[in-house]
Amino acid sequence: MNGTMNLGRLGTSVSADKTDFAGLYVDEAHHTIDVYTASGNAVAKARTALAAQHHISPGAAPGSDSRLSVTTSYAVKYVPVKYSQRTLESAANVVAASRTIEGVRWTVAGTDPRTNKTLIGVPTVTADLRARVKAKYGDLVELQATGKVTTEMKVDHYASPRAAQAAARVSPRDVSSVNRLLDSNPWYGGDRIVRIDGTDVIQCTAGIAYSDPYYAPTQMLYAGHCAPKGYGWKQGYYDGALHYSSSNSGHFGITGWQTFNGGYTDAALITGDQGAQYAWDIYVKGATFWQQSGYAYNQAGNGFCSDGSFTQENCHGVIQSCGNRIQYSDGSVAYDMCIGQSNDGSRMSQNGDSGGPIISGSPMVARGIISGGNNGNTIFFTPWEAVNRLVGGHPCPC
Repeated sequence: MNGTMNLGRLGTSVSADKTDFAGLYVDEAHHTIDVYTASGNAVAKARTALAAQHHISPGAAPGSDSRLSVTTSYAVKYVPVKYSQRTLESAANVVAASRTIEGVRWTVAGTDPRTNKTLIGVPTVTADLRARVKAKYGDLVELQATGKVTTEMKVDHYASPRAAQAAARVSPRDVSSVNRLLDSNPWYGGDRIVRIDGTDVIQCTAGIAYSDPYYAPTQMLYAGHCAPKGYGWKQGYYDGALHYSSSNSGHFGITGWQTFNGGYTDAALITGDQGAQYAWDIYVKGATFWQQSGYAYNQAGNGFCSDGSFTQENCHGVIQSCGNRIQYSDGSVAYDMCIGQSNDGSRMSQNGDSGGPIISGSPMVARGIISGGNNGNTIFFTPWEAVNRLVGGHPCPC
């Protein structure tokens, strides 16, 4: 189902019309798609979109039991709500224009379709803060305690550049037993990648093979906060004493395009050089991999797997909402992001997972790449659609 969750004209109509609608939620547990209607015109517009999708007349489109041809087992329900998506986003914009809400630094500024609220995350919610926010925004804004949120880049500091270089010295490896920590060219999504920046050894995770319409060879999508444009990466890992990579084939590539903070999402593309190439395959366990078969559009309610090279695969994720701004503890802000949470309380990511794949389904489809988390069951990821809106292209097959 995740591989075909393209809501077609219904999804386009709901997302484009922010006055009549307040988003939608794909309830995978109950096989329903809840469409939140904020005006008297919304249901008629949604039914017209469904009719066009089915190539029938609007009058023949059933009401609350409409069936989507691309999701044949899903029923569409229309849920009337108080606030439109435009109203919710306007409140989020007001909050995001400042670094704080009522003097407290916010961590998330976005919307929640299920509660029909503007969602504002803060490290800790107090009774006083809740009262002040309610007095100013009424029932439009809902506060959520997120704890400390950080990017998931792992940085080990050393006293000097020489010490960092010594710690990251190259060690031979057995190429017959490749895995995400010690891979061989062509490189796979989910690989551990390492670079040295002065006195720091930095580790992130390769994401998903990506087709960029402005650059012919396949590239590797990963997190923009991991490195500026032009920085190179080695494949391998650093275990606290040694950086293991191959002496010849360990060059993973260089960052050819990058964006983060400054009004943009968190993404970058690694370009192959020195013979580096990128396959569609993604590691899902230490030495097990699948080939991605395409990509899925991200909707609130979709299930997913996070796949950082430190945490490994966790398939208990559920998307809460997309289109959010995330303010990390260092003050940087990532735009156009999705928020996910595990449905069993398990940790979705940790330091070193930045850039790792967000995937789902069988056959496996790409959804995006890991950006940050709260060292708990919440994860923030860049949907591939946000990258498409900036540079075009899509995850492979390329």
